[in-house]
Amino acid sequence: MPGRADEPGVGTHAERRLAVALAAGDQFRQGWGYHQLYLAVDGAGLWVSNGPGRKVIPWSGLAAVALHWSSADTPAGKDYSLEVCPVEPADPDDPVLGAFVKDDEPFRPDLPRLRYRFKANYPYRQDLIAAVRQYAQDLWAGETEREPGYLGRPVGEAQPERG
Repeated sequence: MPGRADEPGVGTHAERRLAVALAAGDQFRQGWGYHQLYLAVDGAGLWVSNGPGRKVIPWSGLAAVALHWSSADTPAGKDYSLEVCPVEPADPDDPVLGAFVKDDEPFRPDLPRLRYRFKANYPYRQDLIAAVRQYAQDLWAGETEREPGYLGRPVGEAQPERG
């Protein structure tokens, strides 16, 4: 049964399971601040909800989606991120998505430098990836190992002074 026009649809069992898992209300460390992050996937796109509000990134506005990871000093031994590359560069001033905008070398020549990066160290990462691949197989760019510390800070966030 589809949700309201402003909510992700949760019709299939897999969608319901993913929406329940993602709506658990856990807090995740994103960049250097805390955000209550909710990600959901449906036919419309990737839904992002955090403190300032909720927004869908439509599949039609995306050029690629990938999973990046690196070795890390975490219980899992790795840091993961969902890399979401819009057709047009991401807007660091967006009230909902701005905290997730990163400036990084494109992983393909046809992609913009500015993209969305969502830390994906949570237990339902595989369900999230499966849902993205179900709805946007043509956008899926696979998995890539990155250098440790690649997660970085959001664009525009002050860097600490080095002394």
